[in-house]
Amino acid sequence: MNAKQAMKKAKKLAEQEAKMRLYPLYDFILRMDKLEWTDDEQAGKYLITHWPYVKEELMAQRVDGQKLDLDAVKINMPEGVSVDMIQLQIDFSNLMNEADMFFVNAKRYEEMITFFQDMLEMFDLSGENKQLTRDNFTSAIGVAYHELGRKDERDRYFTELLAGQERNDYVAAKYAFTLLEDKDLEKAEKLLANYRDSKDDMMLERLQWLEELKKGSHS
Repeated sequence: MNAKQAMKKAKKLAEQEAKMRLYPLYDFILRMDKLEWTDDEQAGKYLITHWPYVKEELMAQRVDGQKLDLDAVKINMPEGVSVDMIQLQIDFSNLMNEADMFFVNAKRYEEMITFFQDMLEMFDLSGENKQLTRDNFTSAIGVAYHELGRKDERDRYFTELLAGQERNDYVAAKYAFTLLEDKDLEKAEKLLANYRDSKDDMMLERLQWLEELKKGSHS
């Protein structure tokens, strides 16, 4: 790269930075929508780099510390742009529900923990209609502990998470995955004993995986 090309690249980056500061959430949604179909790893890196700007815009929307509605965030757009606001809001909500995939593909697990802690603090995820999103966000933190090799923290986190609920097949299945990946059959069998009657597809896969590992350990 010669000096002229380097200056052109630096100018382009500066323009992108300025745009992000003016319309961070709008630009974030458009860019992530493109990247998730072309390069998951780059999508993860972009999310990590630009999330602070997006978070700043979202935090400014909070009134008296009230949490935001994930499905109805306000999105500031450049003047003259005509875009379906409802569709943009849907796109943002979908991106947040897929964020764990981006972090995993980028192998950025410390940032993954911080991100989902932010999400749980920032958005109102109470109510039955938000349960899947809530379960997705909370379990992602435990998965990140697992990927970082912090198994004691993972076990404490998932145990406390499940203890606070009557039953949660989704979160239990996420925890079971980490145990089965470690081939920790003792902990996995103890956990899954409470879900033998599950009709959840993800949980049924975990139960089958456990049986296959048990057969392998006896062969």
